[in-house]
Amino acid sequence: MRLIDASPLFTSVSPLRSRMPAVGQARGALHVEIDFNGASFSIINTHLGVTPQERRTQIAYLLSEPRFTNERAPLIVCGDFNASPKQYAYKQVAKRMNDVQLQNNGETVNKTFPSRYPTMRIDHMFVDKGVDVVNVFVPSNQMTKVASDHLPLIADLRIR
Repeated sequence: MRLIDASPLFTSVSPLRSRMPAVGQARGALHVEIDFNGASFSIINTHLGVTPQERRTQIAYLLSEPRFTNERAPLIVCGDFNASPKQYAYKQVAKRMNDVQLQNNGETVNKTFPSRYPTMRIDHMFVDKGVDVVNVFVPSNQMTKVASDHLPLIADLRIR
């Protein structure tokens, strides 16, 4: 594994103007390259802001980066988008990549937040054309419900 970039995702939203403590928090994206048995692929993991304005700025920055136009290695993008499939940040990535939960052989999509009683699908994993989805699951048990306020989204993937 090799670190390509660890970059902050800025926002123009001031935490002083909001009653929500998470507004304006530092957010970022981590980009690594993996070499596995001769296959190379990239993973970008991110955590976007909680307001639509924050996410719009952050996703525009991410998608303008050269890493999204790099055709050399397959790409996986994942993380807490704080956005449902009906929202802008999700739709912008979904225009370029495939949502693993929609590639899961017609299986039901799983909600991940909040972990105790999930009602929202705001954690996502996207893959480009160089990656096949074998299986996707969201474990929900006593341990996963207390480990985080989000349930984990796990995918078995095959790099072409």
